Amino acid sequence: MALTKVTKHIIYGSTLIGHYGHDLTDKSHGAASWADWGESATYTPQYADSNIEVTCTGSANDTANTSTGKNSSRAAIYINGSEQYSQYVIGVGATFQGTTFYHNPAYNQFNARQEFHASNFSTSLYLNCVYLPGNTNAQVVQMKVYSDPSHNINYRDGYVTITELSGPGHNLT
Repeated sequence: MALTKVTKHIIYGSTLIGHYGHDLTDKSHGAASWADWGESATYTPQYADSNIEVTCTGSANDTANTSTGKNSSRAAIYINGSEQYSQYVIGVGATFQGTTFYHNPAYNQFNARQEFHASNFSTSLYLNCVYLPGNTNAQVVQMKVYSDPSHNINYRDGYVTITELSGPGHNLT
């Protein structure tokens, strides 16, 4: 019988350690300040070198006509009271005037001016961040929303997942 050489193979990657899902109650917010969207979720990592990946999905709906000027709304992921990630989810002015640069050779059309009015629009949300707590203490995850300048936005169908992944091989890019 021939001898077989046994070699050591190193596999680089992450291991799923824990996964937690959390449903958010719908929120209607129209103030220029941060407000909680749903209840907070607490997750305690099993290892100090783990990465915590937080993902939030949902929708934002503007049910009123936007006023003159720019109205915007933001959503954010807070961990232990600190903002870890935020993004603009809705931002638009009521009317727009300006030159649009285009060329339509079929009708010999060139640049033109346009105006439009925005109302009753919606967008889907996807927020994602990776957080390295560096300890095994409980991590409090809270979604927050902000409207500026005081324009009412409805946040619906929110769902947060908190995933603990082993530290060394997790892709942080």
